[in-house]
Amino acid sequence: MIKEVIYSKRMLIRDLENNDFNFINSFYNDYSFYKYAIGPSMEMTKEKFNSIIKNNTSHINNFYCVSKLIDKDIYIGTIKGCVYNCNNKILWIHSIMISKDYLKKGYAKELFESIVNYFKLKLNIEWIYISVSEKNDTGAIFWQRQGFAEFKTINGGKKSISFNNEFGKVTIYRKSCSINIKNI
Repeated sequence: MIKEVIYSKRMLIRDLENNDFNFINSFYNDYSFYKYAIGPSMEMTKEKFNSIIKNNTSHINNFYCVSKLIDKDIYIGTIKGCVYNCNNKILWIHSIMISKDYLKKGYAKELFESIVNYFKLKLNIEWIYISVSEKNDTGAIFWQRQGFAEFKTINGGKKSISFNNEFGKVTIYRKSCSINIKNI
């Protein structure tokens, strides 16, 4: 959906491509660490990956991007989500994953802010939503530091007992996008 390269201070951000499989698969190979960003699907196959790319290119509102260092060919992370063009234009972030070597160095914040700025300029989004498992304390703290506030909590329902046992309830956070656009 992005269809162009976005540049931040340290990274370039672009749509997912076929040659990104090994990088994406590395997160799935470390499922115990990244499970809150990945969700209940514990395995990435080439077939599933190709389906993600097809979905990314055929649905104009979906995006799945990788970020790499500008000055080196080193992957940093991913961000995926979608945009809803209803009464209020909404950006929904499904997940952000940063390689362990680059955690706690500001890359997740830079990636997030770059995507928000892109969609604010291109589509004039008004709200940003994310969901966080109640067991994902690190994720909740990160999003709260980005200015998100709790919106509501939802249960998985009767059919998702195993999901509830592993991930717990899900809290929806939101943030108004009436932020100043920064040069990152």
